[in-house]
Amino acid sequence: MKFRFLVNGVTLKSPKQIVIGKEVLEAASLLPVENYELLKKTNHKGFEPIQLTEEVDLTDPGIESFSAELNKSLSIFINDKEFKIDECYSSPNELLKLAGFNNLNYYLTQTKKGNVEIGYKEENDADHKVFIKDGAKFSVYPREQRCVIVNASNHIWNKKTISFEEVIRLAFGSACNPNFTYTVTYTRGIPEKPRGSLVKGTKVVVKSKMIFDVQQTNKS
Repeated sequence: MKFRFLVNGVTLKSPKQIVIGKEVLEAASLLPVENYELLKKTNHKGFEPIQLTEEVDLTDPGIESFSAELNKSLSIFINDKEFKIDECYSSPNELLKLAGFNNLNYYLTQTKKGNVEIGYKEENDADHKVFIKDGAKFSVYPREQRCVIVNASNHIWNKKTISFEEVIRLAFGSACNPNFTYTVTYTRGIPEKPRGSLVKGTKVVVKSKMIFDVQQTNKS
């Protein structure tokens, strides 16, 4: 069975019901696929961007057609400084690097129509691809510096969570040694769980000046 779909007005067929954006562009001989922006036209939402690895069900009754446009170099502004990019999809992490910042100590916001500001502050926002238009405006802000206290030593820690393995590395400067067993306890945690312990494979939400006590015992 063949599934029909339109790309830029041309009727194409696919042997698969579920395809990804990359396959739609390849079927239309639009190569290299990274140079094109793919949009899905629906009868109820207008156009929606489709990423190269995003799945589309060709039997979805809402789909009318696809539109593909060749990417051009875009001008964007980060802290009012102009940068040129060649892709219409990028992540906050990539944009921070472009402007000379890092996601550990800084986060990005985007200003849209009506001076509406969208923040990309959370850890899982950093690598999420966003659609970027020509002239898009971004701002960079410093993150609040958080620290944790591990075995009486202060360590800057701006991630939202910390794992058992990460605490061990802060305590001893290296990964867990299979010849030792480790005990990790903490106090001054978040109000919902101010004290507790960690075991291998677990993590906890970080509060600034959270205290960790790590004990290392030789197995022999």
